[in-house]
Amino acid sequence: APIYERQSAAFREIDHKIRLIAPTNMSVLILGESGTGKEHIAEKIHARSKRAGKPFVAVDCGLLSKELAASTLFGHEKGAFTGAENKKQGFWEEAAGGTLFLDEIGNLPLDVQQMLLRALEAKRYRPTGGNKDKKADVRIIAATNEDLPTAIAEKRFRADLYQRLKEYTLRIPPLCDCREDILPLADFFLKLANEEFEKQVKGFDAEARKQLLAYTWSGNVRELKRVVRMSVLHTGGDTVTADTLELDETPLATDASLALNDMEKKQIVHALEQAKGNRKLAAALLGIGRTTLYNKMKAYGIE
Repeated sequence: APIYERQSAAFREIDHKIRLIAPTNMSVLILGESGTGKEHIAEKIHARSKRAGKPFVAVDCGLLSKELAASTLFGHEKGAFTGAENKKQGFWEEAAGGTLFLDEIGNLPLDVQQMLLRALEAKRYRPTGGNKDKKADVRIIAATNEDLPTAIAEKRFRADLYQRLKEYTLRIPPLCDCREDILPLADFFLKLANEEFEKQVKGFDAEARKQLLAYTWSGNVRELKRVVRMSVLHTGGDTVTADTLELDETPLATDASLALNDMEKKQIVHALEQAKGNRKLAAALLGIGRTTLYNKMKAYGIE
């Protein structure tokens, strides 16, 4: 699948870290809200690692049932439990030599956390119902959108496993903190949707772009992709208009949710320069009220 390289300062920094960490065997813990693209980051680490020729196996721990988590990860022998008609290899064995990506790691049952810790420390594991250990060299990349120290305090997550998983930590910022990525990502998803639906939509009109930039994106990149895909589907002409954007909530209207980001700050500074410091004129240029402009200037520390 084509990959879009995000150009915001935050993502250039993440990219730099990926280049450093990828060639090593360190475990990586990726932290970030749902929809920020943690699996995408894990794939990039794998692709730039010495394991790139071996499997990349992604597992959503949130979908593993408590009963089957151990056998799903580590396999089972025939007859290990009711319904185990055949021997089955687990994801661990499938990922041998490569990378195992465990998403929503906080959902793993405690007994399976213990097995995972042992597999990481001793490079050995035992399939459910088995009577001897197996060996496999697997690199682990784990991800979560929950606060693991809280889960540890509540005895839902093992502190020793947490330490082992976070040899290196990558934090993925939410999309609202990287507003300069919004329009380039939207253009990228528009191209993908054009291919999917065999359309020739060229871009977004001014109002659509304005709404995309002002929206909160609580569902992050995943939500942006869905919104753009649907808008391309609903577009008859060659330009996406604002009325085809299915945005769930009101855009950033309140000062509380001021998106503190460089792009907006630059726009305000630019407008003030154009208006030669006249705030009333600058507010008019930006299309916002004077009070909003003052509040934003204060928030950004603009004199």
